[in-house]
Amino acid sequence: MDNTIITLLSHFGRLPFAELELLLKPQWIWWDIYGEELDSYLKTLLLREPKGKSKKPGRKGLASSVEGGTELLNNVSSSNLK
Repeated sequence: MDNTIITLLSHFGRLPFAELELLLKPQWIWWDIYGEELDSYLKTLLLREPKGKSKKPGRKGLASSVEGGTELLNNVSSSNLK
C-alpha cells in the first residue's frame, strides 16, 4: 500500500467495511488476502469518525487536500460504475 492511500485513509477516518472495500479493492492488489485483517486493525486505531458532507460553500473536500486523493477517488468511483 503506498503512502497516498495510507494518507487518504487517515483523512477519511473510520469507514464501514463496504466503503473501505470500494475505496481499496481496485487500488490495492492485496485486498482479497488482507482486506478483512486491515479492517480489523483500522478499528483498533484512534481514528476520527467520518463527517457528513460540508454545507459550507467553497470548502475543499478531504480528498482534495491529499496529494492524488481526488484522482484516486475518481478512479475508484469510475471503476465501480463499470
